[in-house]
Formats: sequence, structure tokens, C-alpha cells
Amino acid sequence: IVTWGAIGGTLVALMVVLLYGLFRGGWLEAVLAGIAVGMSMLPEEFPVVLTVFMAMGAWRIGKVGVLTRRAAAIETLGSATVLCTDKTGTLTENRMVLAEVWLPSGEKLALDGVAPVSNDCRDLLETAALASAVDPTDPMEIALHNAYSVGVGTGAMSGRPIHTYGLRPDLLAMSN
Repeated sequence: IVTWGAIGGTLVALMVVLLYGLFRGGWLEAVLAGIAVGMSMLPEEFPVVLTVFMAMGAWRIGKVGVLTRRAAAIETLGSATVLCTDKTGTLTENRMVLAEVWLPSGEKLALDGVAPVSNDCRDLLETAALASAVDPTDPMEIALHNAYSVGVGTGAMSGRPIHTYGLRPDLLAMSN
């Protein structure tokens, strides 16, 4: 479409130069008129091109059954050829679940989310929950707090964070 628009604009501009020069005789004015016509046609292509790209992006995304809310997502994802996602629910539900833990002894335990856990696992879950935010909003920290409360059987931890380190320019991390 852009190529055809450019060819059409060039042909119209050349036609203006030729007709203006032949009928009015001033070839310098004819060239200036042709440039003016060519420049006036140039901005008209951009909205068409952007509309076509948006439509192509929406079409490509729609072919794989994805629904989008924002036009910026269509514009960005319309040019993507590969989209990598996870199947944990983080993207779709904004939720995570702690499935297994590795104890300091090297033992790997699967958490079923129902049964209480051993003392070693309890200590590990409590340390992880204490190292995260007190009132978590991040899905991973919420998963740690939930795993602790389900595994221990109570939501009360034995302690609180001793010190909280917030974001700073020299330390781009939050930690407890």
C-alpha cells in the first residue's frame, strides 16, 4: 500500500509539473508546484499505513484467539513473531502458588496446600515469609505467605522483620 501510494503521489506530482509547465510556461514555478503537491500527499499515507498495521496486528492476534483491550498492545504484538508465556497463572490470574521447597539438607518437598509441614519446612517458610513484605501485594510474596499459613496451620508468625530496606539509588532492591 505504501509503495502504491508513493508511486501514485510521484505520478501526480510529475503530472502537475508537466501540465503547469506546458500550460503556464514557468518551469521553475511548475517544479515548485509539483514539490508542493508531492509534500501535501505525503502526510496522507501515514494514517493509512498505521491503520493497516493496526488492522493486520489485530487480525494476526485474533487468528490465535487472543483478545486485546488496548490499541498499543495490538500495535506491539502485531509485529511479534514469537510470544513466550508461562502456564503458572501469573499472567492470566496474577496469582502464584508455591509448589515445592528445597530444605537446607537437600531434601525436596512438594507442598500440597492442605497438610501441615515438618518443622524444617515450617522454619524455611517462615523465614521466606519474613523476608518478603509484611503486607504483600506481589504474587510471589503472597504465595509465600499463603504457603506459610497453610503449611503451619495458623497465620501468626513468630516474629516480624527486624529491618526493612527500601529502594534506593545505590540499592535497587527491597529486602527485609
